[in-house]
Amino acid sequence: MPGMTTNREASKIVSLGELLARIERHRRDGRAIVFTNGCFDLLHVGHMTHLQEASALGDLFIVAVNSNAGVRGLKGPERPVVNEQDRALMLAALECVDFVVLFDDPTPIRLLERIRPDVLVKGGAYAPNEIVGRKIVESYGGRVRTTGHRGGISTSALLRAIREPETGGGAFVGRLAEPSSAADGPAASLFYKGPMPFLVLKGRRNLAVGESPRKTNANDSPSRAAAKERVVRHLFRRCAADARDV
Repeated sequence: MPGMTTNREASKIVSLGELLARIERHRRDGRAIVFTNGCFDLLHVGHMTHLQEASALGDLFIVAVNSNAGVRGLKGPERPVVNEQDRALMLAALECVDFVVLFDDPTPIRLLERIRPDVLVKGGAYAPNEIVGRKIVESYGGRVRTTGHRGGISTSALLRAIREPETGGGAFVGRLAEPSSAADGPAASLFYKGPMPFLVLKGRRNLAVGESPRKTNANDSPSRAAAKERVVRHLFRRCAADARDV
């Protein structure tokens, strides 16, 4: 019946033991095995472009998905929004994905040690030295690659937009100064929700949550102005980190 899970999709979701047995023949035939991992909670266009680009880097594409317990450990008690089996089924339904395996560990290290993929892929928001498992894969001659990056798209940002579409439920504090040049980044507004602020970039919403900065004014001392600048830089760094959320 329409909408029901097909046997083909279900057959792509495997345990680690099943995966190792099924990829052995492909490895003997010289097929390049590609591996990526993530939570994939609320599948979005950033996930899709990453998966399609990663799949094109080899012949057999494996996606490791954090289990419900794993996502809670990484993202907090309110996540995941979508349970592990549904996340796995959605990924298995994609033509570019060959196998999906769930894992509980906070990192994919043990999976990488067992699977030994030819290519490890992460999203473009990660610098090569930030990719967990890079040293393992490179130690046996494997490659580590990143895909293109679509800024401002993440599950966390989507959830904030859904739950608090205007201002995150916070009170407006003030607009941060316009940057001196485009290189300094966009202008932003700062809001508070309880003790936590969040930043709204010009033309974009709910992209970063940072430490609690104090409201400043034109009479700020040089030291306090410098402190404000550090906070702003911290918030913009959080914007970049937020985009890595997969």
